[in-house]
Amino acid sequence: MVWNNGSSRKRQRRPRRQFRGGKRVAVVRALAAACSKAGLPIPVRPTLKGYSTAFGTNVTYVNKAAVVLKAEDPVLIDRVMNGAVSLNAAAHQVRARAEAIAAFRKCNKDDLVAVGRAVGVGNIWDMMIVPVL
Repeated sequence: MVWNNGSSRKRQRRPRRQFRGGKRVAVVRALAAACSKAGLPIPVRPTLKGYSTAFGTNVTYVNKAAVVLKAEDPVLIDRVMNGAVSLNAAAHQVRARAEAIAAFRKCNKDDLVAVGRAVGVGNIWDMMIVPVL
């Protein structure tokens, strides 16, 4: 039991912690998980804040996860998920690579040389290896 300054009355939890934006946080998270499992659209505002609340995280963490995903490095993603590398460190480490990969199709030949190691084999041969030779 939690006692309030030694008195005999129990401390009550405040219901405000259970609600954000007028919605019960646990219910939003459960619905988001169920929709994700069923392949349905998630019933939240399509904003970073809406998605981060629905999945029980914060906007900064979602942004860092997006950077790691855009780097298209499955080994790094696995290391982050297993706790070998922090998400913050991984995002910091691959931010430039992720930006280069995202801009791949907009790049000129000189830029493609720089990101050649991070892109698929078919694209590497036609668009990257020839200019590097």
